[in-house]
Amino acid sequence: MSHYHDLLGIKEGCGVDDVNKAFKKLAVKHHPDKNPDDLDATKKFQELSDARDNALKIESGEFQWDPYSDLNDVFNFNFRYGSGVRKAPDIMHRISISLEDAYKGKNYTLRTRDSEITIQISPGVMDGQIYVVKGRGVSGPTPDLNGDLHLIVSIKNHPKLNRVGNNLYLNEDVDYLTMILGGEILVECFDKKYKVKIPPLSQNQDLFKLKGKGFPFHRKGEIKGDFIIKVNVKLPVEISNENIEILKKLKSEE
Repeated sequence: MSHYHDLLGIKEGCGVDDVNKAFKKLAVKHHPDKNPDDLDATKKFQELSDARDNALKIESGEFQWDPYSDLNDVFNFNFRYGSGVRKAPDIMHRISISLEDAYKGKNYTLRTRDSEITIQISPGVMDGQIYVVKGRGVSGPTPDLNGDLHLIVSIKNHPKLNRVGNNLYLNEDVDYLTMILGGEILVECFDKKYKVKIPPLSQNQDLFKLKGKGFPFHRKGEIKGDFIIKVNVKLPVEISNENIEILKKLKSEE
């Protein structure tokens, strides 16, 4: 019996319908969506997918046996198809990091049952960017035929900051008196704080740009985008009678 059939728990010659049924049953248990951040489950699902594809080819007669293969060992069990032995499949695995991690960079470690894989995520990494770890995908018949591990970076939303390209945006509430009279506010960007001057008679949703204080460009040293603050007028919940009279007087003088 082929290794691919063995992985699926079926016998060779069972037919394509049984191959699909066996895969579907096992896929439900090992699907990455049901096992987030579990590299072992991702790897198992990829192995099952590869087993299904190859078992279907065997059942349809598309694959021909290599009589010189060692069928007793999965890592020495090969098909000769076209030109030479097939490279084992790659694994696609999604990793989640915070926006601050993407800003600063970090060493990200994946732990499996029998090993650890650490990659260095550079500052400025983009959402959806892929890091490739050679030879850490599905095991092949020899190490040089191992598949690769593709790690897809998923960046979580930040409660206050929003990234667009390499610019960072912040919505900041500013009291109405500062908006009218002018003043200075303090804004935070991760672990940094910046002073922003608000000129008199600033308008709601005005934008203030701090050039070069935004997100770093990936692998380009100190080059950064801009930090853009959109101010929103914050009205008081309560106001004294005296201040109400002052505002009424100002209104009457318009």
